[in-house]
Amino acid sequence: MGRDPGRLTRHPRGFLTAWALVFLAAMSLLLTLILAGQAARHRTTQEVVTVYRQSISQYRRQVARREASVADRARTQRLLE
Repeated sequence: MGRDPGRLTRHPRGFLTAWALVFLAAMSLLLTLILAGQAARHRTTQEVVTVYRQSISQYRRQVARREASVADRARTQRLLE
């Protein structure tokens, strides 16, 4: 019985290397998914901000036109009096 009992319980180096490669591949995939999600979130946020800025700009133009219209009516009213 010259066999080494510890030799039966140890994994060969190839097995450990394969698990390390699987682990690294899984971490790489996870990181890729996280980065893709962050990029999509950033793009969505940028779209929302752009729409908001356009809406605010349009609102300000409408308010400016109404204020100008009211001022013109008030001037015309004073001239008619």
